[in-house]
Amino acid sequence: MNTIKPLLTIVLFFSLASSSQGQENNSISLPIAGLNNSAIELRIKTFDSLYAKNDPKIAGGFGFAIIDNGMVICKKAYGFADVENSVPFTTSTICDFASISKQFTGFAFARLISDGILSLDDDIRKYLPEMPDYGVKITVGQLLGHTSGIRDFVPLLKLSGHHDGDVISDEYLMKLIFNQKSLNFNPGDQHLYSNSGYFLLAHILSKASGAYFPDWIQQNILIPLGMESTRYLKNPGEIIESRASCYIRNSDGVYQNIPDNLSAAGSSSLFSSLDDMTKWAMNLITQNIGGREIFGIMTEPAQLNNGERIAYNFGLETGLWNGHKYLRHGGSWAGFLSDIICFPEEKAGIILISNRDPLEAQVTNPFLEALFNIDAETGLESGIPINADKPKMSVKKEILDTYTGEYVNKINEGNYIYQFAKVRRTPENLIFHTSRARNNRLYAETERKFFIVGADNKYEFQCDEKGESTKVIANLEGKEYIFTRIYPLIRNKTEVGELLGEYYSEELNTTYFIRITDNQLMSQSLLNEDVILSWVEPNIYVSNKYWFREVAFTRGENGRIEGFNLQTDNGNITKTLFFMKK
Repeated sequence: MNTIKPLLTIVLFFSLASSSQGQENNSISLPIAGLNNSAIELRIKTFDSLYAKNDPKIAGGFGFAIIDNGMVICKKAYGFADVENSVPFTTSTICDFASISKQFTGFAFARLISDGILSLDDDIRKYLPEMPDYGVKITVGQLLGHTSGIRDFVPLLKLSGHHDGDVISDEYLMKLIFNQKSLNFNPGDQHLYSNSGYFLLAHILSKASGAYFPDWIQQNILIPLGMESTRYLKNPGEIIESRASCYIRNSDGVYQNIPDNLSAAGSSSLFSSLDDMTKWAMNLITQNIGGREIFGIMTEPAQLNNGERIAYNFGLETGLWNGHKYLRHGGSWAGFLSDIICFPEEKAGIILISNRDPLEAQVTNPFLEALFNIDAETGLESGIPINADKPKMSVKKEILDTYTGEYVNKINEGNYIYQFAKVRRTPENLIFHTSRARNNRLYAETERKFFIVGADNKYEFQCDEKGESTKVIANLEGKEYIFTRIYPLIRNKTEVGELLGEYYSEELNTTYFIRITDNQLMSQSLLNEDVILSWVEPNIYVSNKYWFREVAFTRGENGRIEGFNLQTDNGNITKTLFFMKK
């Protein structure tokens, strides 16, 4: 399941470690004669030396496989699947590949369409009569292309008080989705990633085909491909042999073990190994199972009502990387991160899996550059990350402290209105964090200009006459974003007084209270952490929580506050979820 990151801009990063002992036990390099690419060999040696120096018990594990010229030329695994018990992470370790499950769902529907069992234009209520009638038709094709407007269940879970590791059953997700009273937009008007849509597709397949979704996938994909270790998590808490634990960094910067108890077949919850998933990636290249007809259906772009074509359909992102056509999808849930990118014409690909989130050292792009013999300006060069040798200036901590705080960028771009960023200081560096640049460690070029190692992102702080930071100009992947400093302290006490009170969402059966605490406007709930609301413009407030990103208070004809519309952020978007003031 994807959270927070548009697929076209995904670059997976890994800062996972293994000791020399762990590496000896679980790092596998296939002795295939086809591995004659010196650039790939160099990068592999860099990983071997880098991760042999670090402490695996801080790092978890990860693995990757490389396909070149139709052959698996390398499979490597580092670190630990179970940190507590020092169980090595191997190429047979079972992990949640999360949203990569959508590729399997897409394949299934392409087959059903080819067999005439259903059509893209079918109304989903034909198979799911319990689905609310929103007054407009929602089609199977719109679910497959993420153009249905159905709200994503990920932020809905968080808003209703669920936390990482909670048991989330199939039955509960159905109730949550069916309880939504409105859509994000008119079906077909926009493209907006929705895990809910692919979750519903699994149930539609069961109704249309008469086969239980996991059983259909097993009989038509897993068994033909010999993916004997792959299965769906049918029931939360189910025991899966050789399953990895997963680790996620909490708000204090400490990694903790997070149970993966989500049962959402169709959208996510597909447990597999690097060994098995390499077989699926190879099939994306060879098309031995499915053939040209099925993959022709899957790679046809989705289309909006205005005729715009979307480079995503049937669980596959399609596009060009340095002129090479690719098929791709990433995934993330709990502490698991995954990515598959394949180039059918070149018979090449990369498969990545990790049980630790977040990640910091670049992996995907350097191996792509090596596969295609590209001398890129960014990525690894002779085993050394970009900017690693760039001079770094020392800046007084007192100056760095003036830059720390919260910033917001109003972008009105795609599915985002505001992009929130936070700047914090460690003993050595500033850390810049936003959905587009996660935990970038900044190094000073001057007192106000900074860079990072491993990519070409650049940052410049602008200050007022008192020397206090007012803006950050961030150049991320070649595009400039201006982040304005925001302050959590109350600005307009008259307006704030009108906002205080109790707000209820019928769709979530959840209550939030707007209160003042320590001169800050807060949203509070019995089931969630407190959220500080910062003023942006009259009646509009933002927070640093993706699941409570923008709060737009509404007024009646008499000018009194009636409630607020909430919008979430970070790739899993819910728009205009209404909370009524009591």
